[in-house]
Amino acid sequence: MKNKVYRYELEVLSPTIVSSGYEIKNFEIIKHKDKVHILDLMKIFRSNRRFISLSSQIKYDDNNFNLESFLKQNGLNNYQDYKKYELDLNGTYFRGGAVKEVIKTAGRPYIPGTSIKGAMRSSLIRAMNVEGDYKRALSNILNRKVKNPEKTADDGAESYLFGGSYKSPFRFLRISDTSTCEYNSLELCEIKIMNICNGSVKWYSRNQNTDRINLATSIYSEAIKSGTKLEGKISQGFFDYFIDKDEIRNIKVVEDIVSKIRKDIDNYIEREIQFFERYHISEIVNFYRNLKNIKLGDNEFLIQIGFSTGYLPKSVVRNIDSSFIANLKRVNSSARIYDDLFPKTRRLTIKHDRIGTPLGWIKISLRDV
Repeated sequence: MKNKVYRYELEVLSPTIVSSGYEIKNFEIIKHKDKVHILDLMKIFRSNRRFISLSSQIKYDDNNFNLESFLKQNGLNNYQDYKKYELDLNGTYFRGGAVKEVIKTAGRPYIPGTSIKGAMRSSLIRAMNVEGDYKRALSNILNRKVKNPEKTADDGAESYLFGGSYKSPFRFLRISDTSTCEYNSLELCEIKIMNICNGSVKWYSRNQNTDRINLATSIYSEAIKSGTKLEGKISQGFFDYFIDKDEIRNIKVVEDIVSKIRKDIDNYIEREIQFFERYHISEIVNFYRNLKNIKLGDNEFLIQIGFSTGYLPKSVVRNIDSSFIANLKRVNSSARIYDDLFPKTRRLTIKHDRIGTPLGWIKISLRDV
């Protein structure tokens, strides 16, 4: 038996965020010209012990607190000596506030293999055209009193399709973490939420939705820049040995993965083009048309991963009809799920107070090892 292994190259096509779950607070940040600098306050305290007594004057929860002014007022002008790293703004207007941090290992940014596998897994299941099993499982669960009915329904459908985790065909899709990248591969990204209200485009604001994009609430995050290239490995184990045996249910879901994902993603991109054309968002229509025009090799596919990519890339249900929406509302009554359109929001990057791109698009190229 031969272990089937590929080396993959990942190219970032739009700013990509896999969050660590932590935030860089405003009191750690200094904005200067076209960059923001992330400072090591503990290093400042260790090197300048008098700042320990001044630490109580730092306004830790104030998004308007100006760290640079505070340091200068207290005689420290060389803040660059205490910098952890810096982020390019690339057209982002940083108005202050916390910044979501991308995941890192030994201080270096990377993309976890689990994030890539999760996106590929959802795409491959959509390609099976078995969403009816998921919809039926959700309907059946709603007739029982269970905790977390959406997860229970999902687990039930997956158990029916693939058996237990030990027999799952996705055992034959093992994806390593990517290589790490340098800090100059990161940028500060501004994200805003586009919302469709009564057929018109609005932008989410904490007070109320607004027509003016510059007044909308901003989410700030580190992101891996477009053009960044990373590497890793994909192993399909002893797939060829098991393909003709009955031990692994629906094992062919992980056969010919490139063509299946490409077909599914083509369908998804076309739907997004139709959505954004309907609301005259030409910037995003052009972005998706450019994706469709990329000349892919036989071993290449596009996929969307990470933070702020929304419901659709993660769901295995492609055709969201009124019955499915009604069941989702019953499962999660606290969520904002609307009968006329779901999902009706999209998170987009903003550059120079103008619409940028969707997040998380990457290209994967496979090479035999």
